[in-house]
Amino acid sequence: AAAAGGGRAVGTAARGYEEAVRTLYGLQSNAAVVAAWKQQRRSNLQVDLKPEMLHHCALLGIDFGRLPLVHITGTKGKGSTAAMTESILRSHGLRTGLFVSPHLIEPTERIRLDGAPLTRELFAHYFWLCYDTLMEARTPEYPELPSYFRFLTLLGFKVFQEERIEAGVVEVGIGGRTDATNVLWPRCCGVSSIGLDHEAVLGNTLQQIAYEKSGIFKRGVPAFSVPQAAEAAQKLASRAAEQGALYGVVPPLAEYEGATGARVELGLAGEHQRENASLAVALANAFLAGKEGREGGGGGGVAAKLWRPFALPEEYLRGLREVRWAGRSHRVDVRHAGGAAVVGHCCDGAHTEDSLRAGARWFLAEAEREREKTGEEVELSLVFNCSHNRSEERLLCAVAEELDAAGASLAAAHFCSFETTLHAAPERQTAAVQETNAAAWGRLAAARAGALCVHPNIPSAIDTVAARQGRQLVLVTGSLYLVGGWLECLRELHGADVRL
Repeated sequence: AAAAGGGRAVGTAARGYEEAVRTLYGLQSNAAVVAAWKQQRRSNLQVDLKPEMLHHCALLGIDFGRLPLVHITGTKGKGSTAAMTESILRSHGLRTGLFVSPHLIEPTERIRLDGAPLTRELFAHYFWLCYDTLMEARTPEYPELPSYFRFLTLLGFKVFQEERIEAGVVEVGIGGRTDATNVLWPRCCGVSSIGLDHEAVLGNTLQQIAYEKSGIFKRGVPAFSVPQAAEAAQKLASRAAEQGALYGVVPPLAEYEGATGARVELGLAGEHQRENASLAVALANAFLAGKEGREGGGGGGVAAKLWRPFALPEEYLRGLREVRWAGRSHRVDVRHAGGAAVVGHCCDGAHTEDSLRAGARWFLAEAEREREKTGEEVELSLVFNCSHNRSEERLLCAVAEELDAAGASLAAAHFCSFETTLHAAPERQTAAVQETNAAAWGRLAAARAGALCVHPNIPSAIDTVAARQGRQLVLVTGSLYLVGGWLECLRELHGADVRL
């Protein structure tokens, strides 16, 4: 997508985008914030970080009464759901905003207007506006600037307000109850699939994690969930009742298709996206119902109508069909210099067990389609890395089990750091990390593992993949850091057409 806000004149020439990014990265790291949050949570499960955010919102003149928003949490699929919801609302002719995390290549991707990342100029303009305002207004109670994610959240709200969006979609960072985004008052909110992730922060059971996710529910506000495991479903329902939210589970996409009389075409690949699409349809419908002062598809009736399937108008169908979401079930075909055949780089930033399973199934489906299209065998490879706070054994086991179920084997498995050589890596790792990942894969996948290759950086891994002969598909997964770096290197070093 083209960057948003390209025509705006800004008054920050002396301090431009590059300095804004350096200053942003100089704020307290997310790792430090999470460590502090974990310490607070151990002693007080009711720890509340909202006062700080509300204080800074007031300083920036952010008025949530002027911001028509959708709020989305979940463990897997919340970003894809947010993208689909925004696309549907944009297809209705609304000026939209989208706030998501993390970014793949540049922080401009986190704040989007009308589907496009902010231009660097617009990002810098609003960054320095917020930075200077908050710097000058520090108090003894709040002597520091907001940390990295909290600052970006405030920046997103400020951009949405000043750019006069008509519909904004906000993705939660971590959890929900104490997330920086949870100062808004949405028209509706949604919960994508809940699983085990960020356990040190959110808890190590589905009930505990659902408790945190349900923290975004608001009294009188429609709250939608996809079908959940029993533990999570029970907690979401009980918390909704306690908080007075209008809660229900969305119907399968097949029921919307039945009412429409046609199969819905999704711009995002993978069978797992159908569940996210159903949630996006319900959220967009509830938002539009609130905007028009009606309830549910078709108007009139009671709140229960919001959970009933209805025939999808063209605006919904177009929004779902045209949505794009980089780094998630995202294939980039590249004919590398000297290469005899095109390499299909199948990039999926999955970083939980359930997401890795879904990503592996999508990859195997891509391989089957490739065989049917060409009538030839296709060589399969894996590229993997994960952040330090995740279990490589559990993540790789999910991929190995999917390969096993499909009777598929790899030609090679590559393990590399997040280093792109283009700039500093988002997380530094020693070579021993990749050796550990490779050894784990060798044990788990056994005869299906393929040749084990360890690389010092992403460009080295890409060059090795590109040097192989014959048709091949490569699954790049385990971390959005890895996928972001891989896509950036394909774009900058191999001339690939990578659209964010």
